[in-house]
Amino acid sequence: MTTYKQKRTWGLPSVFASIGTIVLAMLEADTTSTAQTRPPRNFDIVTIGPHMELMVSQLSNMTLGWTGKEAVLVDTGLEWASQKLIAELRQRNPSGHLTVINTHWHFDHVGSNAALGKAGALILAQAKVGPRMAQGGDAVIGQVHLHAEPVAKSGLPGRVYENKTNVRIKDEEIVIFHPQHAHTDGDSIVKWTKADVLNMGDIFVATGFPLLDVQSGGSLEGEIAAIDMGLGVCDSKTIVIPGHGKPSTCRGLSEYRDRLKAIAGPLQQAIAEGKSLEQVQAMRLADSWKQEMAYFSADDFIAMAYRGYSASPR
Repeated sequence: MTTYKQKRTWGLPSVFASIGTIVLAMLEADTTSTAQTRPPRNFDIVTIGPHMELMVSQLSNMTLGWTGKEAVLVDTGLEWASQKLIAELRQRNPSGHLTVINTHWHFDHVGSNAALGKAGALILAQAKVGPRMAQGGDAVIGQVHLHAEPVAKSGLPGRVYENKTNVRIKDEEIVIFHPQHAHTDGDSIVKWTKADVLNMGDIFVATGFPLLDVQSGGSLEGEIAAIDMGLGVCDSKTIVIPGHGKPSTCRGLSEYRDRLKAIAGPLQQAIAEGKSLEQVQAMRLADSWKQEMAYFSADDFIAMAYRGYSASPR
């Protein structure tokens, strides 16, 4: 049985500051019914295996693995945490080489890219990520306005891939593969083969509805297909790291997929019948899904999914 141990916490109490030691079996429980407030600014570290840690900046998850003179970091969190992140990396791998893997282009996953790039890290991402990072952009979801400034040149990917690639550090092979049009059009799923850890990025969030960034090529149909792709490299012992929220399991990922499919079927049928967005929202398809972090409403999620299905063929 795998055990997660909290290593260190800075700042105000956070979701990880309250859980101490997490046992894998506990992660099978449904935690979506607990209401929480917007998270405070914090930086937490949770050990998930030998030379492997989950780092969290304000619920944005990063995964670090290191051995010898090599280290790999999946996502870089928010910009305000960059100096704390660099300090921690130097403690673990003071003279080694760092490879950063970005699961997609959004600011809460690439915020420390520029600082790490200046420090010598190689940044790897799917080919569509770099141009979106360089341009920046906006998304409005209900009452939430997300704005991303262009990322400095030092924070842009120096290595890109199209469909599948890999990184090796000693005897750990890390496989990175790209699902089409899921959370965005440039997502990466990352599987640590020996450690049996699966990073899903924001394709899977343990806090409630996923954000479907339709403006960046995201869609509900692609989201479901991407989760199926992740489940294809997942087993009963795999630790599944969401883009936000607590670590989960393959069972948790499967249940998340099933919730999305239960919404997608009736939604597709309603669109085929010519129903308007307002008529589909009145069907209350997503109301039974209780969110831990309510960044946007069930109506907002249905609107994103509706627009994704209604978009012109890609």
